Amino acid sequence: PQCQFFNESSSTRWLFVEELLEPLGALLPSPDSVKHSVCEPAEAKPSKEKIPLLLAEWSLDLSRLSKDTEVSLPIEDGPRSPKQDDTLTSSQVQVQSVQGALPLLGLRLFSPFLDGPLAGVPLHRVSSFLLVVQASYKNMPYHNSLHGAEVGLLGHWLCRETGAFANMSPLVQLAFVTAALCHDVGHPGENNNFQKTSRSSLAVIYNDKAVLENFHAAETFRILASEQCNFSEAMSP
Repeated sequence: PQCQFFNESSSTRWLFVEELLEPLGALLPSPDSVKHSVCEPAEAKPSKEKIPLLLAEWSLDLSRLSKDTEVSLPIEDGPRSPKQDDTLTSSQVQVQSVQGALPLLGLRLFSPFLDGPLAGVPLHRVSSFLLVVQASYKNMPYHNSLHGAEVGLLGHWLCRETGAFANMSPLVQLAFVTAALCHDVGHPGENNNFQKTSRSSLAVIYNDKAVLENFHAAETFRILASEQCNFSEAMSP
């Protein structure tokens, strides 16, 4: 595989990520709709021409982003000299393979924040967080990583189309997208009532109060606390 680098000829890290994701085309929401949604109010009434595009984004089949679909991201992050090759083989540099619906969609949804709250964060740390979140979802029929990706997509779509993003700061927008992607991480497959009636270890830890909700939040912070995934420590407001 080949790997692109963010270099001085690329105007923004957002542009770099979009160039990286470009081969995935219609498998992801469009980059313009994602970038513009975080800083512009939604239209009061979309035009007839735009409605089919909105519905198409709502109904994207994220299962098509299979394990065979991937992008290669350099482990190092930062500007490179324009005199150096923009494209290097994986034998020349350490790369990270980013595959699966949740990390690939997450890169698209996080991309508008790469030149804002995440400007000081190494890009591979963001992708590592998304990869670990995906791996932390269990292989359940419903509460799996694909479900996390779908909630991330639909949550983003709703905030964009209702104008909710226009009333949020970039930091709050980023927190919302993160929470949507991680909202069921580690789900054991049984609901809160089961946890309480079976006196599970989770029910004991969280004193029968919003057992799974507290557990998912704790799992998310646990992942963020690891050095390879902690994109919060270098964030800007």
